[in-house]
Amino acid sequence: MGHTAGIENETFSLALSFFEPLADHIFPSSADTLQFIAHVPLKWPDTTDVSLFTNQGLEIKSITKGSQSNEWTLHLKKPIDSGIIYPFTVLKGLKNCLGQENNQPQVLRLAIPQKPEKEERIFINEILFDALPFQKPFVEIQANTKYPIDMNYLHWGDRKEVNFSQRVLFPFEPYAITENPAALIQQYGSSMENQRIIAGKMPFLNRSQGSMSLFYEDFETDIITYDKAWHSPWLTSTTGVSLERKGAQSNGSNQSSWLSAAGFKTGASPGRENMSFGKEQSLVNEAVVLNPPSFTPYNQLQCCTISSVNRGSIVNIRIFDSLGNEVKYLVKNQVLGSNDEICWDGKQQYEVPLAQGHYIWWIELLNANGVRTIFRLLSTLD
Repeated sequence: MGHTAGIENETFSLALSFFEPLADHIFPSSADTLQFIAHVPLKWPDTTDVSLFTNQGLEIKSITKGSQSNEWTLHLKKPIDSGIIYPFTVLKGLKNCLGQENNQPQVLRLAIPQKPEKEERIFINEILFDALPFQKPFVEIQANTKYPIDMNYLHWGDRKEVNFSQRVLFPFEPYAITENPAALIQQYGSSMENQRIIAGKMPFLNRSQGSMSLFYEDFETDIITYDKAWHSPWLTSTTGVSLERKGAQSNGSNQSSWLSAAGFKTGASPGRENMSFGKEQSLVNEAVVLNPPSFTPYNQLQCCTISSVNRGSIVNIRIFDSLGNEVKYLVKNQVLGSNDEICWDGKQQYEVPLAQGHYIWWIELLNANGVRTIFRLLSTLD
């Protein structure tokens, strides 16, 4: 027949009762009106949906359909106060347009955004400009401010472009901006930081070197320079590894302000605390070294040398692939001697050869004083 006129569409009658948490964020369009934004289209709201949102200090008067299919407008009985961050729980039972329910409660936050003070910093914190084919480039920003900031006033140099409407930048938290948040979340794993990976227009990123400025209204709040040559000399390949900034006060145009990322999931940490600080010094001191950095598993081994300064420590070593999946538990609770060398043959747990690509050595050292040190080293199978 080619159609189902007058008959229930069978495509939408599948028994898919649960789906992943769908809430993305809440934005106060005014003191008594909130925009609830989801990842997927929502069902039409009714009076019973008021009970799905809980907060001790807020009461919802009514819910109406928003301007987009994935938005609801929440009308409050009393206005919220500026300068306060309100936790907001979305309970289990929220349904999308197919009638599927979220499978667990979600905690969101909302606040009336403020303008930053002149001495407060909004800065670029991390950048992935030379991505692997399956990766998505991103720029991470952070606001070291007293109050949340309205991201609608942030731009890369052209105020006419609306880059981040209905978004709040909460203080001292990194936010990764990308043109494909779903792909970035899938690559680096689902976590509480997903709400800090957001969609937005990206500046043009040259894969070798470049510069960019971040503006709040007409004020240039940060300017940085980046260069592929600034990566750690210990990395055989820097493709797929981001540059992380040491801090808000560091000069973003100086090489000394940047370090190669040490996150075990393909060398980046979007929406998370930077992982690289302290790594470089350990590697310069040759505490842990991979040799060779890249190898062909059919006729070579890759060996990790751990220096004598760690003698007597307990070591655990795991190998992860570029998506963050553990492929080999290489060493478990081994006591180190002097200048130990631990080798890997490029095979997974069941001795099956792994495909060519990037892998991460995750090395945990625990000394006699209970001090735990983590190293993450990039490996390449040719």
